[in-house]
Amino acid sequence: MASPKLIVFGPTGDIASVAALTARGLGAHVVLAMRDPSKPIPGLAAELEARGGFERVRADLADPDSVAAAVTTTGATRAVFYVDFASTDGMLATVRALHGAGVDSPVLISSASVHNRGVPLERLVTHGADEPIARAHAAVELSLRAVYGPGGYVALRPGFFASNSRRWLGGGQLASGRVTLDFPERVFDWIAPPDIGRVAAHVALRAGGAREVVAEAGGAEGIVLMGPRLLSGREGTQVIARAAGFGEVGIEEILDEDAAVRHMVEKQGLPEIFARTLAKHGVDYAMTEENTTVGPANVVKFGDGKITSLEGWAAAHKEAFN
Repeated sequence: MASPKLIVFGPTGDIASVAALTARGLGAHVVLAMRDPSKPIPGLAAELEARGGFERVRADLADPDSVAAAVTTTGATRAVFYVDFASTDGMLATVRALHGAGVDSPVLISSASVHNRGVPLERLVTHGADEPIARAHAAVELSLRAVYGPGGYVALRPGFFASNSRRWLGGGQLASGRVTLDFPERVFDWIAPPDIGRVAAHVALRAGGAREVVAEAGGAEGIVLMGPRLLSGREGTQVIARAAGFGEVGIEEILDEDAAVRHMVEKQGLPEIFARTLAKHGVDYAMTEENTTVGPANVVKFGDGKITSLEGWAAAHKEAFN
């Protein structure tokens, strides 16, 4: 049976680029959908692309008509896409465009911020104004449920990306020997973005589509993904520093919420609404015992049987910290 054609939105990113390359390695024809189709794709050499199996198309998730056109013209039946935080309708029009154009099994890169919160997704949307990350992802998951129905889609819910560390450790900060951390004792799972991309590709290309995956996940469309080991910000920083070849570094702490918000906005470039959420409680809501047990197992189960350590991710991305 031929592998389905997969359209990957935003393939210049850390996750989607790996999803695209993994899918091609699994034998799928891959459509690279982006606002500027001339952009280079990380890891995709020109000679590899020239061998065939890839095609580029212009599409913008904020423009449902362009999404429908991209799917229709390429004949894609599977899709991997991400949340557009600027959407005012939970990307409902975009999800309808995917469905109407022929995508029968979409995979959303969602967030563990919506997982096991003890409240329905609907409440996160209606009462989650102070939690914009959870609210935005929950809204898109609800749109998928409304259009595709229960079991008709998959929402991957990863935890804290290891690559987020580039915000406070990149740009030569490790080389200086001293870094500034907001609330350094807060704990994260440090999932490697390439692991998310590999899982997305494997899940998107299942012969039985989303329904097969949901059945294997015990009937849940939302599948939490986590890194293999919980580490505090302090511990994770030292792991990255050593793996990137800098040795131990000094750490300056910020323990005041308002000061942390200013630091994240002014030094790391985060929008204030996201910085306020992170300063208030980090990602503690996602670091439940269930998530941090099931999450790593899901990476192995639904991916290629492997999971990347923080040391391994940092060693492979040393250039980001020079």
